[in-house]
Amino acid sequence: MARPRKTKQPFEIQIYGVWNMEKFSAASPRSKSWWYNNINHFPEIKDFSNWEDKEPHEPWAFDAVKANEWLLKKFVCKEV
Repeated sequence: MARPRKTKQPFEIQIYGVWNMEKFSAASPRSKSWWYNNINHFPEIKDFSNWEDKEPHEPWAFDAVKANEWLLKKFVCKEV
């Protein structure tokens, strides 16, 4: 009799929580320095970040789920 196969659960990416600028830039196709220089060109980031409440030296914070959805819509050419 053959041995039963071990079936692996499919890998699912679950995103939750808050991203800092390093995690946000790692999820995007751009570098962290590019984002620091060009983030002002994307005012829609205000919807899922601490842009309006942020002090000048306070670190960036992004809602991970909304940021991931925005990055996919903005930078991915074709959805599979």
